[in-house]
Amino acid sequence: SKSCEKRRAIMQKAIAYSLAYLATYMFPIILMVKTLGTPRKTNIDVSRILKLSFIFFPFQGGFNFFVFVSSRVLNAKRSKKSKRTWWSATKHAFTFLRGMDPKKKKTITPPSN
Repeated sequence: SKSCEKRRAIMQKAIAYSLAYLATYMFPIILMVKTLGTPRKTNIDVSRILKLSFIFFPFQGGFNFFVFVSSRVLNAKRSKKSKRTWWSATKHAFTFLRGMDPKKKKTITPPSN
């Protein structure tokens, strides 16, 4: 049914956002556990984990954006009217994110009340 499909889509998106969050904070959590789990006098090398933390931490916005756009790209790809390539579907999704109608090349204005 329609409501079941909608629930499934919401659940998939929620899981995707959770995985994006986990991908961002995985290395800082590992670093914290490793640091707190060792005795003070033990000399541990955390430089690799620290570097990975510095690399992945700024990507949280990118991961969230990827999750946000992915459903639009998949919908454009699955469109029955046209057989789009992945690149074409991605361009289509981005034009709608900018508020442009790709067929008319005009800005879409919201209806006035």
